[in-house]
Amino acid sequence: MEQTGIDNVIAKRLADAEQAKNDGSAALQAGNIKRASFLYKSVYLHLGDLVTPKLVEGVSGAASSDDGGMAAMVGQGRKKPKCTPEEQSAVDKLYMASVSNLALTHLKLGRPSEAIQCATRVLLLEPRNTKALFRRAKGRIQLGLLDEAAADLNAILEITPGDADTVATQNELALLLSQSKEKEKAMFKKMFS
Repeated sequence: MEQTGIDNVIAKRLADAEQAKNDGSAALQAGNIKRASFLYKSVYLHLGDLVTPKLVEGVSGAASSDDGGMAAMVGQGRKKPKCTPEEQSAVDKLYMASVSNLALTHLKLGRPSEAIQCATRVLLLEPRNTKALFRRAKGRIQLGLLDEAAADLNAILEITPGDADTVATQNELALLLSQSKEKEKAMFKKMFS
């Protein structure tokens, strides 16, 4: 069956986005984190107006300046093609994989808030995505959101009991929680003595 012009547009945009994601993964493996981040973000330029709208919104519900706003700006003036259910699924999965990888680059670049936002966006579509849960937990640890990080790690262990990386991170977190409680005790002791 021959593809229509719109089908060709969607197929081309999917292929371009897939190439950007693959190039981002290669850059990440080569240790070029900033380039990887740029390439994962460029997936938005190819797919932004095709992605299911709730996935492009920021965690708070507002369009994120990181992706949705850029995709909307680039998409102005071009007619949005309508995806078939299969195409929509492919678009959303590719977008989510790129956002998950972008969360990892944010962690490596010392941007935990952005990592948390990306991981949370993935979890909107895939609540049991252990990579996204782990990346969000790591970001939360970096920001000192220890109880929230513990909840993410516990969720991972419910899905994949005994996961070695999660258990190791949970042990690190237990130490951080203990140190935090000791500091809190010392502070209150000073205040009331």
